[in-house]
Amino acid sequence: MALSFKKKPQNPQNGENPAVVKDKKPTKITKKIVTNDFIRMSREFETTRIDEVEKSRNVAWKVAGASCVVSICLAVAIIFLTPLKEVRPYLVRVDNSTGQTDIVSQLENTKIAPEDAVSKFFGANYVRLVEGYDWYTVQSSFDKAMLFASSEEQNRLKNKFSMPDAPHKFYEDKQRVVIDINSVSFIAQNLMQVRFTKRIEPTNGGAYSTNDGTMTPTPITSQHIATIGYDYINAPASDEARLINPLGFVVKTYKVDTVMGEKKDTNVVTTSNVVTNVASAPIPSPIQAPAVAPKVVADPNALPEALPVAPAPAPAQ
Repeated sequence: MALSFKKKPQNPQNGENPAVVKDKKPTKITKKIVTNDFIRMSREFETTRIDEVEKSRNVAWKVAGASCVVSICLAVAIIFLTPLKEVRPYLVRVDNSTGQTDIVSQLENTKIAPEDAVSKFFGANYVRLVEGYDWYTVQSSFDKAMLFASSEEQNRLKNKFSMPDAPHKFYEDKQRVVIDINSVSFIAQNLMQVRFTKRIEPTNGGAYSTNDGTMTPTPITSQHIATIGYDYINAPASDEARLINPLGFVVKTYKVDTVMGEKKDTNVVTTSNVVTNVASAPIPSPIQAPAVAPKVVADPNALPEALPVAPAPAPAQ
């Protein structure tokens, strides 16, 4: 009996197809392979570096663009906000004799209501009419002042010029009183204060000395503050009266105070302080003076027949 043996096929390892199983041989490392591997790795490194540079460049451009946009926005904001933050200098004027200070400003650059500017004008004008004096214009000034005065103020003015120490009786034709308005300010509704300088000087101007540059006699000056309570009244008036007081400005109260700390001069004449030694100062005779003092009375034809009494001032809001 003959025995036969079959050769067992080799089991494929690692899932290899037995048909393609071949003997594995180690790859031989050649110079060419090493060179190719080096070149490939170098290219990969350069590619990575280039990508990083491009990314950094893109980020830099984005940051630069954002900075430009922010800078433009800031420039526009500064252009529009600069006028709002503008510093405007103010000129402050100081009186060397009294220490009084006020701000000098131009009307077009100052926010002032037209009615306030008109009220300041009328108030300053009333002070000139009442406090000033000139022998040749005293009657005209008195009549104009009456057109701006309420019934109570009219009575006060009449009493002032009826007393023995009335300006036209005291100064006569030898002296005149010049009023310089320093400032006008509001302290409440329909209430203002007028700072003014009163200067008493000879009617003919006196004598000027070229040696020492002085006037003889020396003009007498004093500082005063007038407090005026006023209102606007639409009262019937003649055309002549309207040409002087077109808006119906009426002075209801009037008070004058001397500036505090001023040196008193016995030669100064005010409505409440009559001088007693003015004759001691040499006063040149006037060039020409009327023989009779003007009659200081209110002209009824220049006033409305019945000037109404000004109502009480409206309370401050």
